Order: sequence, then structure tokens, then C-alpha cells
Amino acid sequence: MERRIINKESTSIGKTRDKNDDSIYIGKDYAAVIDGVSHKSTIKTPNGEIKIAEIITKAIEKIDGTTYAEILDFNEFVKYVNRYIANYLEKHNMPEKIGEMEATGVIYSKHKNQIWLVGDCRAIYDGKIVKNPLKIDDVVIDIRVQLVKALMEAGFSEQELEENDISKQIITKPELL
Repeated sequence: MERRIINKESTSIGKTRDKNDDSIYIGKDYAAVIDGVSHKSTIKTPNGEIKIAEIITKAIEKIDGTTYAEILDFNEFVKYVNRYIANYLEKHNMPEKIGEMEATGVIYSKHKNQIWLVGDCRAIYDGKIVKNPLKIDDVVIDIRVQLVKALMEAGFSEQELEENDISKQIITKPELL
């Protein structure tokens, strides 16, 4: 049975209004959701912003529908995208930015019939969650749970903590303790 990529629904909304570092791509051979890493996904230039998700989407568009897309495995795909990013930045006179931009993503390869997870991301496939978590995420989750418990014991209500995520503020700026 041949699998086809069908876009039933897609939405991309940034964490803050007017800023979205993400991209959705659906083509002949690939479907991809690229999630820019907030602080490392955009370069400001005199002519505007360059977003890593847009560069990666252009890289995928360039090979989608070609025989190259048919033969690339995951490792070759990642090497190709990294080369494309480096060439793009060199072409735009920003070779010093190579390696500074980051994104995570979920890519489906029709020819390999595989879902590729890059970075700490997850997807739902045939009703099952597939994920690639970072070990540090589990540590941060445990710390946040303990912080929330301590804050509630100190008198904060659940509603107060939902409205003002103090545990996240403490993790990102421990000097607040």
C-alpha cells in the first residue's frame, strides 16, 4: 500500500504575537514541521530577519520531487540540510553565523516511509506518540515539580502559579531565589 502525504489541517502559531520561528512544509516526498529554537532561530540583518526554519524549508523544497529525495536516508538528509544552511549563510556574507542557528523538527520521508525526529520533539503517528526527549528536560521537569510544591507550601495558589509561572522564572534566573 502506497502512503501519500495528505494535509488535513495545519496551523503554525508563534509563542508571541507577530513572531513565529516555525515552519510547516508539505510536498511530494516530505512533510516537515520545523520548530525554531527561540533564542537561536533568527538572525537580524540590516535587510531584515533570517529565520532558520525558512532556510530549512527552502532546503527541503529544493530536493523534494527529485531522485535525490528518493535515496537520502536520515543521516544524509541532515548532512544535506546542514550544508545548505552553511552555503546559504556564506552566500549572504554571514559565514560567522554557521553553527549558531538551531531548530528542531519532525520530517516524514515518503520514500523511506520513516519519521525523522531532530532535536527534542514529538509527533503523533497512527495514534501513537513518538518522541525524542532530551535528558535535561526530565531534570528540569523534576525541578519544576519540586519548585511548584515548595511555592504552594509557601502559600501560593494553583491559580496564581498558572497566571505567573514563577517556577520557570526561577529556573531561567536562579538568582531570584
